[in-house]
Amino acid sequence: TILSPKTAVVSPTNGKVTLSWNGVDPENDALTYTVFIDKVDGKQDPPAAQKNITAKTIDVSVEVGQVYYWRIKTSDAQNSSYTIVYQFKVQ
Repeated sequence: TILSPKTAVVSPTNGKVTLSWNGVDPENDALTYTVFIDKVDGKQDPPAAQKNITAKTIDVSVEVGQVYYWRIKTSDAQNSSYTIVYQFKVQ
């Protein structure tokens, strides 16, 4: 579940925006997350630092005036799922 930002206009702090989400597994398996964020469609290959992380927040560098698209891939030992793509504009 995406917590923030959802479709919105956001103001960065020191050139960064905090993305936050929550994941739940019915069998209580350990979860990892991959953060997709880009200026195209939220589906571009993320850098290694945004793959298979266990945190539920991440600070990302952004540019004022840009629109960003983002989503989360949640994975356990057997399955993966994706959120829908959200967007926000930086002002």
